[in-house]
Amino acid sequence: MGRVKGSAGNMTGCKVYDKNVLRAKAFEVSNPKTPAQQVQRSFFKSLAAICATFNEDELRFLFPQKPKSMSRRNALSKQLAEDVILVDGEKVLDFASIDTLGNAPTMDFGSTQCVVNGSNVTVTLDSMVSQNETYGDNMFVVALVNVTKGLIDIPLVGEQIKTRTLVAPLPTGWESADEVNAIPLMTGEKKKIILVGTGTLGVVRRPAPGPSVTPDPTPTIVVECEGLNAWNTFSLDLKGTVYEGATPDSMMQGETRLCSSFNDLGDGSYSGSFLANVDSEQDATLIVVVPMVGEKTMQIRFVVVGPT
Repeated sequence: MGRVKGSAGNMTGCKVYDKNVLRAKAFEVSNPKTPAQQVQRSFFKSLAAICATFNEDELRFLFPQKPKSMSRRNALSKQLAEDVILVDGEKVLDFASIDTLGNAPTMDFGSTQCVVNGSNVTVTLDSMVSQNETYGDNMFVVALVNVTKGLIDIPLVGEQIKTRTLVAPLPTGWESADEVNAIPLMTGEKKKIILVGTGTLGVVRRPAPGPSVTPDPTPTIVVECEGLNAWNTFSLDLKGTVYEGATPDSMMQGETRLCSSFNDLGDGSYSGSFLANVDSEQDATLIVVVPMVGEKTMQIRFVVVGPT
């Protein structure tokens, strides 16, 4: 049977991983557009936009092993989707948690430092990696993750691991004030080459993913302390937390700290003020317990920054 394409009746022929497939057309499509569906669709739309920035060479570079039953681009989408946070009720990628890319074998890369200096990004490998006699001569490149802008870029710059340091140009549109992380990717090359593309390279080692961490559902509020025993105002958004939909009482206190005027602004948002008994020369984390209607309590962490 040769190549099958086009439609005949309610059947459509297509090619899936070198196999001829006949698919039946859907007669009815249910699309109620519930809020939960809209959140999911918005997330996958942004995820697809990120993955679309990778060309085929870069995808083969990150995924030297062909993923089973899915394309490399879909494998990247699945990998990135593992790092998700809720922001104002919307699912977004947690770029700060991305610590490995692709499916090459992993190893412990230790602590990688990344510093933005003007128009350049300086990446420094952990000394434990550079002193590794087995891999010291191997070339490495980096995947740069812009946490601020939500972008990923692979500069065409490589260095030998034993040199520890790689300097890459800051990608177009990125700014020196952006928070940037670097993911080192060891290649199979053992001599410095001029990179004109990633198609001729292959990743042989990538960082082992970090331990799975359950996000702290307790809201964190950063308040500038105005001085010793000063009243500090705050705002609180409970959307996306374990306390969403809760109804706090109007007063709350924690140890020697008192919080009053706990006002419900609607839509899961609140405002109020509290008295911070902290040393003016130190920072402190205040644990405040909020009485809830119905014998429940809510714990809020106020991170009070002492004046400088």
